[in-house]
Amino acid sequence: MVSCGHLGTEPDVVGERLREILLRAANWRMVLLLEEADFFLREQQSFDIRYSAILSVFRYQLEQSEALVFMTATRCGNPDAYFTSRMACALGLHPLTRVYQKEIWNDMIVSLNPPTSAQLKNYISKGLDGKEVWDMNGREIQACFKAALALARQSNEDLTESHIKRVLHLAREFQEFVTGEWREDRNESCFVRYAEERETSR
Repeated sequence: MVSCGHLGTEPDVVGERLREILLRAANWRMVLLLEEADFFLREQQSFDIRYSAILSVFRYQLEQSEALVFMTATRCGNPDAYFTSRMACALGLHPLTRVYQKEIWNDMIVSLNPPTSAQLKNYISKGLDGKEVWDMNGREIQACFKAALALARQSNEDLTESHIKRVLHLAREFQEFVTGEWREDRNESCFVRYAEERETSR
């Protein structure tokens, strides 16, 4: 697994690093996963000689290699026709259903195997359908689980549903803050309250 961000930003560096990585993958008969390949897969909107040079060496190394390569992209709404015409298989992943989200939660609970596993699984089965939870992807679920686990360990407690609820509530508030139309109003009210508190402290 290699992040495309580690390939560099200069055409000669990108070409050399990618050539070495692809050669190893082919010789070891391994599948290479190139993550965050949005930069290389998106359609070129305007001509930029440096960007074109990077794309050129990237495409050349891929075409010359015998390695089996998977590439992932999260924001590639307009993929370049060059790549779409040469891909053996292109897959688009739909948002996770609640069923799959619960499976991810349960998999992490099983891997941890806390004394409260039964109660946690019951909460995941029945409690994740409430309004305080929104549809999450795997990384978001993992982040919430780790945060809940950190809360429990900080208090020297076993992980319980209360820790998960607390983290989900905070995450939900942040989600609403980011997407809500009242974001600027809330920011302004926070600054006003901060100024009032400072004035009072004086």
